[in-house]
Amino acid sequence: MAQMMRAGLYRPVHVKTLRQPEAENAADPSQVAAVRKAIAIENDLRGTLRNFGLKVGMVGKMKFEARIKELVENLPDFG
Repeated sequence: MAQMMRAGLYRPVHVKTLRQPEAENAADPSQVAAVRKAIAIENDLRGTLRNFGLKVGMVGKMKFEARIKELVENLPDFG
């Protein structure tokens, strides 16, 4: 090992403990449920609008509401 270090073939690395990944991946279950519910609602809206021939397309979370309003503003049933 010493010879490898002298030759520059070895470099120290950081090794995480066994418990560290568990702590990083552990999320609040209520937060996970809320995110899943929000995604489900968004997909339901997309599906409902698609039945009327309207496609939401790829929009970010911040522009989703504005895109929905833009699509339904001219429809008398949704206004």
